Amino acid sequence: MSAKEPIFIHCFPRVGSTWFGSKFMEKLGDSYFYEPMHEIMIDGTQEDADQEFDRLRQGKSLRHPSGIPPYFHNYPFSKEGGVPGFLQRFCYENYVLPPEQEDPEFKAYWASLIEYARTLGDQPGFKDTQSALRQGWMKANFGGVHIYLVQHPRLTDKSYHSFRGFNNRYIREFALTIGKNKNHPAFSEIFKWAAIEPPPEAQSYEQDIKHYSRLFSAPMEKRDPKFTRQYHYNAFCFFWMMGLAHASRYADIIVDMEALHDDDKRQEIERQIKEKTRLDIDLSDYKPKIPKKTIGEENFQLSGDIATIIARALPHVNPDWERIQGFPLSKTTTQAVESFARREKIQPDLFAKLPS
Repeated sequence: MSAKEPIFIHCFPRVGSTWFGSKFMEKLGDSYFYEPMHEIMIDGTQEDADQEFDRLRQGKSLRHPSGIPPYFHNYPFSKEGGVPGFLQRFCYENYVLPPEQEDPEFKAYWASLIEYARTLGDQPGFKDTQSALRQGWMKANFGGVHIYLVQHPRLTDKSYHSFRGFNNRYIREFALTIGKNKNHPAFSEIFKWAAIEPPPEAQSYEQDIKHYSRLFSAPMEKRDPKFTRQYHYNAFCFFWMMGLAHASRYADIIVDMEALHDDDKRQEIERQIKEKTRLDIDLSDYKPKIPKKTIGEENFQLSGDIATIIARALPHVNPDWERIQGFPLSKTTTQAVESFARREKIQPDLFAKLPS
């Protein structure tokens, strides 16, 4: 590959992606971009971005690595606010983009950002938590190397709920994604299962988020009884499996964070990264920061109705279960792949326990 081909890191939030991405930031410098589809791109300014970084105590509040630069320090924010070409719908609409689908506005935004990144360094790099089901489209339109990060779903869910319990932003954003994509065949069944009325159309991002915040953070006596940790975990497992399935066909490298604890698997991942990107990336210091206790702890199980919904939705993201076997995966991820690939009855304890 050309040394200037872009590197794309795809994932969901709270999987260790800021730590992982910082390894690439060390190599790429200012041509590495954090979260290109973050809502601050809608109408935020550089001052807003800097203030947010300070509010989060330079990343400490999110348990991010110390010493990283402000998240959005290298974006071309306009004086009026926003990054040129970015539209609100990029955050959560058209969440499933097959390679052949046309989206000229989305393509123009990414083309412009990649071109701008090339003015800052030799090789563009991007890490985004909204691109898990857009990998195929981005690969078809921009080439490059695509890396998908996956973490045991129990660890990720535990991390979500360590931030403000049921009012954490991650729950709200998954709900918003389901609502905004309710008419896509991949999301139609999960939308009916979730049974949440979506917000009115043509609202601001802040209004959309407040719609779900009112539902999830209401006092217990006023909150819908279905909004339990198990309910939210089921919904996340849907996203978890869909992202992995999409990556099975389109990702050049799948990094299973749990596999990094195995020296042989970690070294194989590092070898694949070097082969594809020509960058020496050392992942030997991986140590996830796991919160000790979160609200409503239970021994969650993957509900049978969600397993059925996942199985019906998977064909819409075009999995390649044979190809994924070429990546060094953890035991949990391998079991999930095998279960859904064989279309077997899913064991309810598939994702029930935290990894030891």
